[in-house]
Amino acid sequence: MQKKKLKIAIVAYNLQVGGLTKVITTLYNLLSSIEGVSVELLFLDNDEAINSNIYYKSFNSKSQNGRFFQKYLKYIRFKKYLKSTEFDFIIDQRYRINVVSEILITKYIYAKEKVIYNIHSSQLKTYLPHSVKVTKFLYKDAYKIVCCSKGIKDLVKNKYGLTNVTCIYNSLNLNSFTEQKSITLGYKYIVAVGRIEPVKQFDKLIQAYANSILPKKNIKLVILGNGSQLNTCKRISEKLNLSNKVVFTGVVSNPATYMVNAEFLVLCSKYEGFPMVLLESLACSTPVVSFDVVAGPNEIIIPNVNGVLVENQDFESLTRVMNKMIEDDKFLKNCKKEARNSIVRFSNDEIKKTWLELLKITE
Repeated sequence: MQKKKLKIAIVAYNLQVGGLTKVITTLYNLLSSIEGVSVELLFLDNDEAINSNIYYKSFNSKSQNGRFFQKYLKYIRFKKYLKSTEFDFIIDQRYRINVVSEILITKYIYAKEKVIYNIHSSQLKTYLPHSVKVTKFLYKDAYKIVCCSKGIKDLVKNKYGLTNVTCIYNSLNLNSFTEQKSITLGYKYIVAVGRIEPVKQFDKLIQAYANSILPKKNIKLVILGNGSQLNTCKRISEKLNLSNKVVFTGVVSNPATYMVNAEFLVLCSKYEGFPMVLLESLACSTPVVSFDVVAGPNEIIIPNVNGVLVENQDFESLTRVMNKMIEDDKFLKNCKKEARNSIVRFSNDEIKKTWLELLKITE
């Protein structure tokens, strides 16, 4: 007798350009690779800018009536589909900001479902209400709350006292970075990747770069991404006479092509969850330099082995570390040598084992 397939739904609002898109699609592919598992992507919004070959089902209403009516229809269709499909697990990847919506979803739509809620940021307000009582009311009976780093897990447990919290790291397909193709720029450079928004602090990174020895050594700063602060960052570069040293590429489809030949990657965000750009850079054998923010980088970076952790929000120290990476050639080469092997623990094969255990699947 053929064993019944385990049915899993991954729920999000949409797939947009950014780190969460990679996390969702990687998880979809990882779970789909398990024998006896069927996975569906369910989106509560319809995003015409979706950049994915993965089939998905959207519940967004195309009604021309008011927004409230559209939202009502969307949730009705979503509830009906869950009831008819009978998923064994729902993995909820949404931002969860509106308490009223969350009461509707958790207590009505998900009332009879086995739900796993993901948290992808140390800014807990994006995923959980500030109130401890409200959070416990909404999520204490969830099958599991999965945090993408141990730092976030500790924040959730300490603030809310929930007992159904665990950590499963976001994974990376290491094989896809084997013999990674690269962009040839014709000059030495360091790289920074992300949305050019205040939280990423690229404006301050440019100043730290200006204060370093890198411009004098003709090592450029290449910034991959776009955002509301792009023009501000360009003006700062011009004011510092670095227009020919700071390069803005805009959004690129595969940042790894730039990471491969970079001297190192820099991350200087105000906060993070589990920054995939660090894993991607290390997969390309490119060391990383990052602030030691509350969660994420200190679980990826092995200090002085695959990169350097810098005291959180200390841009003067960041400048000094950038100088060290260039001045100490032996140190940089050793970091490059260790980079890729240092993240095998985050590979799809390793992280899949954790999901198998959580879902109680025996392969």
